[in-house]
Amino acid sequence: PTSRSTCRLRSVPAPVAQGLAQPLHVDDLAVAVVACLGDDQRGVLALAGPEVFTLQGLIAHWRDAMGHAPARVALLPEIPSRWSARLGDAVPLTPWCSETLALLAQPNTADAETLSLLLGRAPVSVRRWPQANAACARVEAA
Repeated sequence: PTSRSTCRLRSVPAPVAQGLAQPLHVDDLAVAVVACLGDDQRGVLALAGPEVFTLQGLIAHWRDAMGHAPARVALLPEIPSRWSARLGDAVPLTPWCSETLALLAQPNTADAETLSLLLGRAPVSVRRWPQANAACARVEAA
């Protein structure tokens, strides 16, 4: 989910809330992809941003960065979480399903050094995304 839609969450499945993520800025991803295009090496690269967050921590950070009050996030216990995901399997109106639950419950982390090497600098910290996005908006407006 995007940071804006994630900020609206009020109930988070417990396995998801405790899963780990290491988000990277889309601009860093774009630079890394371009760097790989000129490289003759083949294979899969695990790219990750510089900080590891739980989903709860990420929601709290994004809400704060967007000027929202802290969310009161209720952890949905495991059994109702699985039921809600199965409902998503049966009624595919949103990306929420059993596969999403399984993927988000797993750690989604890697060594950030790979991204740093491709960028030739440190990746943009999640804590700086609002400033990075504001800078991009100023450039686009000019």
